[in-house]
Amino acid sequence: MYSQLYDTRVVAGKKVYVVDKHHFALQAWAEENFRNQHVPFLLSIDHHTDSHCPFQHKIGSQFLGVPKDFRARSLALLATVDPRDKGSLFKAIAELRFDEQIATALHFGIFEAAFVISFDGRQTPSLDDHVEAWEGQDCLWNKRYIPKGIYVTEMRCHPSCQRMPHNDDCTRDFHASVIEDKQLVLQLDQINKFGQKKVGFQKVLDTKFVLDIDLDFFHSRKAIQPDSPGIFHQLISHAKYLTVAREAGCVADLADEGEDLDSEWLLKCLIEHIEAAQS
Repeated sequence: MYSQLYDTRVVAGKKVYVVDKHHFALQAWAEENFRNQHVPFLLSIDHHTDSHCPFQHKIGSQFLGVPKDFRARSLALLATVDPRDKGSLFKAIAELRFDEQIATALHFGIFEAAFVISFDGRQTPSLDDHVEAWEGQDCLWNKRYIPKGIYVTEMRCHPSCQRMPHNDDCTRDFHASVIEDKQLVLQLDQINKFGQKKVGFQKVLDTKFVLDIDLDFFHSRKAIQPDSPGIFHQLISHAKYLTVAREAGCVADLADEGEDLDSEWLLKCLIEHIEAAQS
């Protein structure tokens, strides 16, 4: 059994795969990788880190928690999947959750490494902790580590914020700044430092990468209408292709108070950014 889980668009010469649920993007990544072109890196922009291990929810639900042999069970399920076979992969995606697609793609060699810019990055490990995780098992199961091969940047408040300590009053300004040049400079600097230390590149913009965007990253209208979108446009223009997750429920749930947001309006704005970046 197979069903296509994405819509394909070509926007100003840039291929864009649009999916309703984020883990559906795994289908597009696999088909691009095995049939068209291998792109070594994923750069994901998302409210969540989406860094859970493959079949984490399925296994956890069966045992009402994490069994001691979780890693073995995860690997056993992965061994039943042929990522080159459309039907096999489709069946696997049906059993995954929207936060397990990245680790699954890494396991199958679709990407060599993934870099995530995320609000949840405020609780992620330091650069040194990431290096330790990178050199360990393919899935380290404790609260400090995420699956090997995924680097999540540490996302702080709006770069111009002077409040100490940061508090809830910062939230709206922070959410509004997520793709402003000042914020993305900080995020890409972290990725570049890690790339230099462990992956072997100087700048991610000089590599081959897929740009992956979950629309729930945008919590306000201002967030997707920045004053300085130059670096965001560079990411778009340098990417080999884009995947975009609508995640309509998450968009509605995570919108700032008073913001009337929906994924279709955000997608329209993103398409306008792609057109500008490609011009």
